[in-house]
Amino acid sequence: MKIWFKLYLFSIILFSLIFWITVFVIIETFHNNTLTQQVTNSLNEHQNIYNGINMDIPAYEKLQRYSRDTLSSTQTLVSSFNVYASNYNSDNFYLELYNDKQEVIFSNTNFIDNISREDLNNLKPNTRQYIIKDIGDRSYIFISSILKFSDDNYYFSYIYDLTNIYDERSEQYNFTLKLYLCFLVVFMFLMFIISNFLTKPLSKLTQATIKITKGKYSERVSVRSGDEIGILADNFNHMADEISTKIDKLQEQNNEKQRFIENLTHELRTPLTSIIGYADYLQRSKYDEKVFYEGLEYIHKEGQRLQQLSFKLMDLLLIKKDSFEFQKYGIKDICSQSIGTLRPKILEKSIDIKLIGDDFECYMEQDLMQVFFINFIENAIRASYEDSRIIISIDSNNQQVTITDYGIGMDQENIDKIFEPFYMIDKSRTRLENGAGLGLALCTKIAEFHHIKIDVMSELNKGTSIVLTFTKDQGGNQDA
Repeated sequence: MKIWFKLYLFSIILFSLIFWITVFVIIETFHNNTLTQQVTNSLNEHQNIYNGINMDIPAYEKLQRYSRDTLSSTQTLVSSFNVYASNYNSDNFYLELYNDKQEVIFSNTNFIDNISREDLNNLKPNTRQYIIKDIGDRSYIFISSILKFSDDNYYFSYIYDLTNIYDERSEQYNFTLKLYLCFLVVFMFLMFIISNFLTKPLSKLTQATIKITKGKYSERVSVRSGDEIGILADNFNHMADEISTKIDKLQEQNNEKQRFIENLTHELRTPLTSIIGYADYLQRSKYDEKVFYEGLEYIHKEGQRLQQLSFKLMDLLLIKKDSFEFQKYGIKDICSQSIGTLRPKILEKSIDIKLIGDDFECYMEQDLMQVFFINFIENAIRASYEDSRIIISIDSNNQQVTITDYGIGMDQENIDKIFEPFYMIDKSRTRLENGAGLGLALCTKIAEFHHIKIDVMSELNKGTSIVLTFTKDQGGNQDA
């Protein structure tokens, strides 16, 4: 069941409940007030007749004592009741008189035959009892009391027809039912429009989710509203943005993994092909010391490349798993040690390398940080011309280290890819120096651990600057 229909149905049920509860309370209150008023009037009428007859009884008793021609007590009361019945002259008004054996001696009714009269049971002098009783399709009030005349007890009943009061209530309910049906038709029409209007944004959200599940991650919901549905739509769009971003990242990571596998396969195939090829050649060739020496030299170099590749891969794997201990060290000392490690390569190209600036300290894992700087400085050496220079500048105020070379440089396309595993700008030169294209990929992992931001600025044939910014106040992860 759709939510608009639930809202529609719930509104109709709620409207009906409120309408009929209100109608019931109003009609029943009015009916009860009218009925109470009529009961009070009937009690007053009964009391008036009762008092009138009681006032006449002493005179009748006196006449009976002094006159022989007077009527009997029963005849006298019947005569009095006839007078009262004719004076009131109402279709709704009735009188009855019973003797002490509850036998009818006067009645102007034509509907009381063999019915139980609870109002006459246990009736005592100077009291009265009344009941409201349904006879057929009509309702009556019976008010009874005892009249005492010449030491005889008579039962006096006043009867009033209340049917019109109950009929009026039924008519009110019938009229209200017709009014309700008219209101209900109008209300249902309005609620159909309103419920669809209110839930239309939810329908849009539903359609959007269906499209997203089918792969249309660019789908968004346009709902301009300041209520909860509008907030929900905004959150949905935000969630969709996040999902789209995550999917793009996952796709990018998947592409990177695919390139990694392809590059790894290629990098493994190349030296293995050379090793197998030279080994097969040496097996099939006659012994020649020069040929054997050259073949073994190639096999040795390709073996070194495989060894270097395996070391770099192990570094990439271990840096994801190991838990490192961070301590405070000076950046200048780390740079000096890295330069010392690379001194043979620096001398080989007669490069003038300078370390300038004021030192600053930060928390780091010393071995990782040394690998970090060695890779960047070694790349600067590879990119530099002979008799060139490299400047390592330390900015303690901004906690930055800038490594600048004046070598071959690179274009923007290469800048965007240099941190990908196995990516090499000059593959022939890199392989000649036993490079695997994993150094900068390793550096990005180390930078993540130490919260270091890496910026690369380069211009083709003019050189490259690597700016390393320690973004935490004190460098690396202090809680490690």
